[in-house]
Amino acid sequence: MGHPLLGPTGLDALAHGCVYVDPSYAPNTKGLKYPQYHSQHPYLRQYAINNTQFASYVCAAQLEDPASFVRCIQSAIKQTPDLKPHIPMDFRYENHRARVRNIFGSVLFPHDRI
Repeated sequence: MGHPLLGPTGLDALAHGCVYVDPSYAPNTKGLKYPQYHSQHPYLRQYAINNTQFASYVCAAQLEDPASFVRCIQSAIKQTPDLKPHIPMDFRYENHRARVRNIFGSVLFPHDRI
C-alpha cells in the first residue's frame, strides 16, 4: 500500500516469517502507469500460487474492497506465529550469483570458469 519502492518489501515479510498483504488493482484500472501489473508484488502472488506450501505467506487484498484488507490482517494475526522465515530460491545467494554470472559472464568474473 503506497509506493512499492519505499519501506520493507514483501520479500522482507517472508524472510521474517510474516504475512505479506499484497494490494491488488482491478483489471483495466484507469490511471495506472503500468496497467500490465495487477498487484504491488506480482512475483510473490505467483510464487504463492505455484508453491502451495507458501500460500499462507501472501494475502491478496483488493484496493476497491476495504473488507479484503481486514480479512488479510485478521488472517495474518492468526498465522504469523506459525510461519517460519522463508526466502524464495530465486532470491537466495547462490541463485542470485548464477543469474549475475549468466548476464555478465566473464566481464565480472574473469578468473572463474563459467
